[in-house]
Amino acid sequence: MSSLRRGKLGTSAVLSLLNNDRARRSRSTFLSIYAVLCLLSCACSTATLAEDAPNWSLLAPFQRTMTRAEFQSRLDRVFSPGGAFQKFLVYTNDGVSVFNDEQHKQRLYRIEFATDTRPEVKRAFKTLEELPALKNPPEQPLRGLRIALDPGHIGGEFARMEERLFKMSNGPGEQEAVQNLIVARLLAPQLQRAGATVLFTKNDFRPVTDSKPEQFRELAEKHVRENDATRPDVRAMGELAREAFLLDATRKRMELEFYRNAELRARASLVNDKLRPDLTLCIHFNATGDDGRPAPDNRLMVMIHGNYSADSVDTPQRKFELLWKLLENSHPTELAAADAISCVMGADLKLPPEPARPGPNAAATGNNPYLCVRNLIANRLYHGPVIYLEPYYQNNPTTYARLLAGDYDGEREFGGQRLRSIFREYADAVAHGVIEFYAHHTVAR
Repeated sequence: MSSLRRGKLGTSAVLSLLNNDRARRSRSTFLSIYAVLCLLSCACSTATLAEDAPNWSLLAPFQRTMTRAEFQSRLDRVFSPGGAFQKFLVYTNDGVSVFNDEQHKQRLYRIEFATDTRPEVKRAFKTLEELPALKNPPEQPLRGLRIALDPGHIGGEFARMEERLFKMSNGPGEQEAVQNLIVARLLAPQLQRAGATVLFTKNDFRPVTDSKPEQFRELAEKHVRENDATRPDVRAMGELAREAFLLDATRKRMELEFYRNAELRARASLVNDKLRPDLTLCIHFNATGDDGRPAPDNRLMVMIHGNYSADSVDTPQRKFELLWKLLENSHPTELAAADAISCVMGADLKLPPEPARPGPNAAATGNNPYLCVRNLIANRLYHGPVIYLEPYYQNNPTTYARLLAGDYDGEREFGGQRLRSIFREYADAVAHGVIEFYAHHTVAR
């Protein structure tokens, strides 16, 4: 579930160092930060695990593969519609230089534009233009395609740490990781029967990363030293209250670095280096804000990558990540697939779209109200087309009851309605959308 609307993930609570002798003697205790978990930017406001200088030479295969008009159009419409990234660019007739500063003193890389001919780029994924060459039979429209399923969150013993243990009133808790994994396991055989090679980023409740939360203590302390050491409300606390707050905040920040940054970067390495799929489906459930009121209905939102804000491009690494996603040219395939899949899902699940939320962190795209362009960690770090799925509201009473019921055959009654397993309903709708989209492009005519 995206934390765009989940209020229970907390508002930002910034810590302060104690400016007294005891604080100086116990700096390791007090240098910490409360996790910034209300992710309106959802991807880039938290410290990344590594902000070392990226390997710019990895972009070399994309040189002269995109014209200036194509580059600028994609940047202005999809990746940086607010103009945050454009401040770091200087264009010439045949290329563009990327700088680390808005004064254009520290150049990071130069991209050369395409002219009459373009070099052939070997991508891990098949583009829209390459799909017809598969010439698949109607009963196997996904033959020759690799589809990765990324069930969101770790779950199990980590569910409370991730704050993905959801419950309503006095009801039992439901782990979103469990829900996502059930859907992925139901979806996989349907895609396989249609010919796809299906790959999982995870298929249990173990983290993909080998890291441990304690490894990120120094990173949390550094973040506090550089950004959060002077907040007045924390400095105004009593000494013991301040000490307790900082100790708890240290733990939360280390955990945040573990389950968000370390885990998602480990999954990205798996996707990019080993799985190398033609399409990645990030499977999640949604919820509205945690204001104590149940959601009155259910909605569908599907997200694709783009819409970098100013804090999304404030380091060389983040600039590199934007350029990779832009230059790998996954957007046309990603957009076409998400457009088709979201429309099928909306019709099959009978869900209206999520209300439009204009702002610096999310933007609509085209005329499809189900689609939203956002810079999520997974969308940004996973190479190739990535579609992030978020149907239903977990805090809708009927949805909550259906989740508690687990997977089952046939229909059961919920609130006077006879309904199928919500997990099968979800998986079937995704399979229908994926198969219909690819059949249009891969089946021999």
